[in-house]
Amino acid sequence: MLAADIAKGWAGCKVGQRIAGGNGAYAAGFTTVAGHCFPLWSGFRGGKGVATSAGACLANFPLYFPVDLGVSALALLASKRAEKATYAASALFVLAAFTWNRMRWPNAGGPKPTLGLPLFALATTALIYYRFLSAPTVRAEDTT
Repeated sequence: MLAADIAKGWAGCKVGQRIAGGNGAYAAGFTTVAGHCFPLWSGFRGGKGVATSAGACLANFPLYFPVDLGVSALALLASKRAEKATYAASALFVLAAFTWNRMRWPNAGGPKPTLGLPLFALATTALIYYRFLSAPTVRAEDTT
């Protein structure tokens, strides 16, 4: 299930990029996460979007992806709370995306950084935060 959600996020971005370039990839990344969180066929009751967002990050911001995994792992080890690990990694994701766009650094393997990158990061993070705030808290011990 985890691998399928990651693949879904990655594939959505690649389809968006193929259709509409870099900004299409960023828009598709957000809509793929939103579709995971609010699927029509389940009465708009879905997951939190974290794994799907990770796949979208891998496609849209591959240079940051290893940092995202590392921050998530360290925050999870320190807090033992998936929610706190997600908050930490997501906040840094937004900061990195804004920095990358502002500095005009290359995005090796991903779409050219435009304003779409930080907007994608911000919108996806806001959606995931909303899902965590509107659903019960998950502890790391509960996921094993």
